[in-house]
Amino acid sequence: LLGLTKGKSRVGVKFRGISPDLFISYKLFDDYPLKYQFNFHIENKIMYFVDYKLDNTLQMNFSKMVNDSMRFSFNNSYRFQEEFNDRHKVIHSLNLLNNLDYKSYINYSLSSYSTNDNTKSFGVDYYYAGTSYKNFYYKNWAYYKIDTGLTFRKDNNFDAKARAMIKLGILFGKSKSKFNIKDN
Repeated sequence: LLGLTKGKSRVGVKFRGISPDLFISYKLFDDYPLKYQFNFHIENKIMYFVDYKLDNTLQMNFSKMVNDSMRFSFNNSYRFQEEFNDRHKVIHSLNLLNNLDYKSYINYSLSSYSTNDNTKSFGVDYYYAGTSYKNFYYKNWAYYKIDTGLTFRKDNNFDAKARAMIKLGILFGKSKSKFNIKDN
């Protein structure tokens, strides 16, 4: 995914294999402080792809700072994808994010994933329990992220299967000088 961002707008290209798919997107969001130091975050990101058409994600998240370096959150998202038989996807997730220092964090997560489209009705497709570690290894722009966990898929009678993924990333432009646990 390559893109240029200006404020809440973005234009770019997503590579699906070697095929480029041009897109535009716009994101609206707001935060609302609640009682007992809880925070409510709502966000909607709409993307339109030339080939894959409409992709819209709505998020509603509740979070609470546990201490200066740890945050607990209950994240909820709904995603509509026109290209995949008008697929609807709902994710609920409990997360505990811990800033280890100004360059790295670890996140623990328990999630459920449900989908439906024109070929099937809503139901839980799988559960996920995992940990991810992110570290900026060069200044504030080059990082790696390691995700490990277990998936419990309906297709496998909810038997546990291990999963691991390594991501490398580079931030261009006005990247953050250090992690801010409230923004992760």
